Amino acid sequence: MRVPLRKQTLPTLSGRRIIPIIARYFHRCNVAPSFNRLSHLGRFTAGAALIALVCLTGCGGGGSTKTTTPIPDNPNPTPGISAIAGRVTDIEGAPVVGATVSVNGLSATTTQFGTYRIDGVTVPSGETSVIVDINASKTINGVAWSGQNSADVQRGNATTNNIQLFISPTGQQGAITGTVRNSDGNLLSGASVYLSQVVSAGTDPAFTNLSASLQVTANDGTYRFPTLPPGSRYKLVAQYPGRTNSAVNAVTVRTAQTTTQSFILSRPSSSAILPSPDAFQIISLTFPAEATRAANSGASSSSTQQNRGSEALRHWILQQKGLLKKNTGNESKVFTRTVSRSRAAADLLIENVLSWQYREYNNLYGYRILRSVAVDNNFFNYATVQDPLAERFTDTASDLEVGVRYYYNLVRLDTVNFPANGTEGELTADNTLVTIPLGKLNLVAPAEGATTTSVPTFSWNAVGRGFTYQVLVYDVFPDLQSDTDIDGVRPISKGQRNAGANTGVISLNYGQTDGMAGTTPPALVSGRRYYYAVIAQDEFGSAYSVSPIHSFIVQ
Repeated sequence: MRVPLRKQTLPTLSGRRIIPIIARYFHRCNVAPSFNRLSHLGRFTAGAALIALVCLTGCGGGGSTKTTTPIPDNPNPTPGISAIAGRVTDIEGAPVVGATVSVNGLSATTTQFGTYRIDGVTVPSGETSVIVDINASKTINGVAWSGQNSADVQRGNATTNNIQLFISPTGQQGAITGTVRNSDGNLLSGASVYLSQVVSAGTDPAFTNLSASLQVTANDGTYRFPTLPPGSRYKLVAQYPGRTNSAVNAVTVRTAQTTTQSFILSRPSSSAILPSPDAFQIISLTFPAEATRAANSGASSSSTQQNRGSEALRHWILQQKGLLKKNTGNESKVFTRTVSRSRAAADLLIENVLSWQYREYNNLYGYRILRSVAVDNNFFNYATVQDPLAERFTDTASDLEVGVRYYYNLVRLDTVNFPANGTEGELTADNTLVTIPLGKLNLVAPAEGATTTSVPTFSWNAVGRGFTYQVLVYDVFPDLQSDTDIDGVRPISKGQRNAGANTGVISLNYGQTDGMAGTTPPALVSGRRYYYAVIAQDEFGSAYSVSPIHSFIVQ
């Protein structure tokens, strides 16, 4: 939701904001310092000054927490040993179960959601980070499938999350390789090369995968993406601090062939100020900490199993909002400020999802996320996304609370000057968004496992500020893992109740809709078990609350 702000809250800057040179040390330690946004010269808080002192005396363990999944913020007790976690999918984004994921001799097998976690990844002594290659493989219907990605594992970070690998038939794959040089012809070591698949190859493409793949050039300036499905829908961006980016669209990959794509990164003659990102949007999602108690759902006591239904409903909401084709930042390049406080309601998970329109600029380094809590004039640097292809960020901090206003703003970072002096693009009041997380949605009837008529009545307790409610009914347990649909199990019925400001218990009959044209759902079969969930939405479409999943049996 976009809100009008007082003029003095976020002034539009006619020139650059230069964060003090000490910000360089925050960057080295991957810490997002707290700056008072009213003074664009960067007034430190006492806590930030203390962190700066630590950074100046040495970048050791601790550091910031990189997270886009709802896990506790914990310092790493063994800063030289980390973990890598993420998901393996096919080319369309559907999860792959049972794939083997390996890195540096360590391995793990993906769950039914395609997720994996590998512990024991070591950052060499004396190094602040290490680039590792991650490989995934599986035999599907007698055919070998494989895929690869890279991650930048930072010393002090307990887990590098959300590293996606997409796999495809190995025999059909090709590769992209090349070099990155400066304008003098010298090879650049340590340059980042991002790759993403696109639906269209225009200047502002629509992406298909969850996050960009990353390769970092070796000492000889070379990079290689080795396991790519054939096609002509690849976009690549080469990036190096102090140089302008180089991007290319519609790179073609052919089976059993290697495509060469090299880059030359020059120093800019001038550095234009990057404009504010456009199409900036936000939604808030509230989930029960235990997503389902549905009998015979196949869910085990593990939190991963219990949350699979919630993940499917999250996927449903993001799809309805058009967010599934927006790239999240490559997780090894996302640095989020550590949060130590936990929310009062331990039985809830809350996430605020920010999105914006990707635009191509040759000096775009990434983005900075600014956040203010409860008031619209106390912004601080909350996260840095060092990925020029990113167009989505998810805040899953443990301090997010129901009913609290969260304000966000977004600025682009200039690759030419960042991180040397922290130059940022334009920050405007018009680009400030606010969202207020909804509370927990509790189901009333049918109770879990209850027997119902062939036209059951669904009821639930109203959520404060809930305006519209959707009732989703499934003939199998809702899951992203589906043999028939890349989007997972789809509901057989989507009822809607426009409750307005109603409080108390709200009801809706099977097949009923308010204010919307819908198709007649299939008749429910006697003796069969069905599943249902309710999703609440606020009046502005900026906040959602998802109920647990219950089952019922038609008599």
